[in-house]
Amino acid sequence: MKKYTILLLGLLLIAGLFGIYSNHFHNSFHFDDDHTIVNNVHIREISNIPEFFVNPKMFSSRPDHQGLRPIVTTTLAIDYWLAGGYDTFYFHLSTFLVFVLLGIFIFYIFFVIVKKSFPSQGAKYIALFAAAVYCYHTANAETINYVISRSDVLSTFFAVLTLGVYIRFRELRNWHLYLIPAVLGILSKEAMAICPILIFFYIYFFEEELSMQDLFKVKKWKKIGSIIVKLAPLIIVIASLQLYTLSKNHMDSGFSNPLPNYLLTQPYIWLHYFITFFFPFNLSADTDMTVFNNLLDDRVFIGLFFVIALVYFIFKTSRNKNTKPIAFGLIWFVVTLLPTSIVPLAEVTNDHRMLFPFIGLSLAIIYSLSMLIVNSKAPNRMNKILIASVCCLLLMSFGYGTYQRNKVWKDGFSLWHDVTIKSPRNGRGLMNYGTKLMGRGDYVEALDYYERAKVFNPYYSTLFINLGIVHNGLGNIDDAEFNFNKALQYGSNNSNSYFFYARYLNEHNRLDEAMEMAEKSHELNKYYLENEQLLLKVYEKLGLQEKLKLKAQEVLKFSKNDPLALAILQNKNIIESEVNRTFSARELVNLSLHYYNKGKYNECIDACYKAIKLDSNSHIAYNNICSAYNQIGEYQKAIKACEKALQINPDFTIANNNLKLAKDKLNL
Repeated sequence: MKKYTILLLGLLLIAGLFGIYSNHFHNSFHFDDDHTIVNNVHIREISNIPEFFVNPKMFSSRPDHQGLRPIVTTTLAIDYWLAGGYDTFYFHLSTFLVFVLLGIFIFYIFFVIVKKSFPSQGAKYIALFAAAVYCYHTANAETINYVISRSDVLSTFFAVLTLGVYIRFRELRNWHLYLIPAVLGILSKEAMAICPILIFFYIYFFEEELSMQDLFKVKKWKKIGSIIVKLAPLIIVIASLQLYTLSKNHMDSGFSNPLPNYLLTQPYIWLHYFITFFFPFNLSADTDMTVFNNLLDDRVFIGLFFVIALVYFIFKTSRNKNTKPIAFGLIWFVVTLLPTSIVPLAEVTNDHRMLFPFIGLSLAIIYSLSMLIVNSKAPNRMNKILIASVCCLLLMSFGYGTYQRNKVWKDGFSLWHDVTIKSPRNGRGLMNYGTKLMGRGDYVEALDYYERAKVFNPYYSTLFINLGIVHNGLGNIDDAEFNFNKALQYGSNNSNSYFFYARYLNEHNRLDEAMEMAEKSHELNKYYLENEQLLLKVYEKLGLQEKLKLKAQEVLKFSKNDPLALAILQNKNIIESEVNRTFSARELVNLSLHYYNKGKYNECIDACYKAIKLDSNSHIAYNNICSAYNQIGEYQKAIKACEKALQINPDFTIANNNLKLAKDKLNL
């Protein structure tokens, strides 16, 4: 049985990993998932896969986020194909299976490294526990739940696989098999570019048996040069592909912080990540941390002291063969943080940035603790039981934290509510929570969150779009108009500023203006399907038949089965035929609003009941039924519908108002 102990423990740990992530497989899409997955029409056609490798526009529906990450887009297209749509289970399952494989390869690498420095039977247990700590760690839940962060999971997996292949097939290195996962990694995310540095230090420490001090010894430079020569094919391949992907990328919207301030902040952020490894208690999907503007800020000195201490321990532990894994793990932590520390990204910190660095930190910390135990009094049977119990307790603690974070990521409402608590000064987080409130009909409360967000983001065009939408929903037409124009002022290059204003104008039958705004949105983003569909509807209302047919043909070039475009080319009236098509509950509710605004109350009610068949908890659909019945004087039916809406969502303000109106009409 001793022969199979590690295998059995490994299988048990994998089963435990499935258990702690068992509540995440149906969690919603979030944040950037919207433009890279939900509104990205290109992943809906698996035949597009070859073009993903050359066309950066296929990565996102937003022009400022377009770039080449073809392996990521390919896996998303496969998920969509397998799911037959946007069933999140398939998307989460794919990411999770890669994560499990990542854990297995991490164990292998840890085992090889630990065995070189700790040649005993205990090496495999240390490696297994270190890999388990990493996989169970609560902080990783942020990345595993965020579907588009699969780019981090894939690039990390291929980096680890590259190192694993390099280690495992030492005698076949001249065949350069390790280049295969390296190529896949760089086509997943740019972070893969640091892989040659990790392999360099693996050879440097464990094959050439050098220390950090040897970097400054001239007589050792020949060995160092030979390592670089060995890695030349890897460096050339990665650099070439990196230049190719960067030449195609348009991801410039995230570089908005001043570089000196950003660099000043990062040492403290490293300390924040380091502390989070031990105490992952304040995780936030969107933090309110900002760059330091004062050179004399205490946090600047605290961060610099931490970095100096880190460098000191790397040098100190690299001297001794028995402590080299600590040095290697700490270098891994530092090197993998460098890409996001020297590029001035809009967010100074993100929890998903810990995924790659925590591999090295897991090795360094767990190996250090193992050495402390080994160097202390030889453990007796009771001490071994105690150590095993502590290890189990630690894994259970991280596992419990992960399970709880999965709950937070369940849907947009729970996620952004958590952000408003953890990051109360984050205007974007406040706005996103307000958007979720608005989505369930709580316009007054949503408006309050938008106004609070405006304090921190006074020039945020997306915020003014949402202010325009909520004021329109509340019937404040002048305020809606004001905010939509503010969105255009602050987001003149944002296609959404024009689209949502066009949608508003269309709703109020200002068709010529709606057409102008929608066409401007099209100029900025030709692949935003909702805007293209809006143009189809506006052209039809205006009777512009030539434009209508040309637009339908244009839409079908990138959305081959678009029902509205097909209806146009089949000479059908798209507005009147919409309700008979296969639609989601959300789309049917939106259609009901169209009918309501047109005074077609029976059609509104019919669309809502069809929505309820798809989603029995659609309180908005029940409210719309209530509103329509109020308009045609069917107050008893209105009361019944509103009571159902309030049964689902007791805090639904609009339904309360509609219910009161119906009861007042009947003098109840």
